[in-house]
Amino acid sequence: MEAKHAKQEMSFSWVQPEEVEHISYEPPKDDFYKARISTFERENAQLRTELEKRAEWYGMGRDAFDGRQRELVDEISKLRDENTKLRTALIREAIRDV
Repeated sequence: MEAKHAKQEMSFSWVQPEEVEHISYEPPKDDFYKARISTFERENAQLRTELEKRAEWYGMGRDAFDGRQRELVDEISKLRDENTKLRTALIREAIRDV
C-alpha cells in the first residue's frame, strides 16, 4: 500500500537555447503622434464641455444644499438650547425634592 502523498523525485536541468532572439523596436512615426494628440485634444474638449454642464448643474444644487444645511444647523442649535433648558429644569426639580 502506497502513501497518499508519495514523494516523487524531480530533477531540473538547464538547457541553453540554441539561438538568442533579438527584439527590435522602431518608434512610431511623427504622424502617429500627431494623430494621437489630435484625438486627445478632441476628447479633452468633449470632457471640458461635459464638466462645464455638470458644474452649472451642481452650482444650482449647491445653493439649495447650502440653504438646507443652514436650516439643519439652526434646528440643531434650537434643540441644543432646549436640551440645556430641560436639563437645568430637571436638576432644579431633583434638588428641590431632596
